[in-house]
Amino acid sequence: MVSENRVRDAAGITIIAGAFLLLYALVVRGELTVPVIGAVLPLFGLGAALVVGGGAVMTYLKRVYPADSN
Repeated sequence: MVSENRVRDAAGITIIAGAFLLLYALVVRGELTVPVIGAVLPLFGLGAALVVGGGAVMTYLKRVYPADSN
């Protein structure tokens, strides 16, 4: 069985890679504008939050509620 941590990391990396691919495709087509960059930047934050922040939150919850952790 795949752990929740691995799934969260994979999801975050996939979102970050997708954002890079989106930006690259827009550059190739010549359609990259400042508003588009502003719209895509939150995807990097979401991916980073899943990879880094998710692990930190789980560590905190396991410390606060040790009886509930597996």
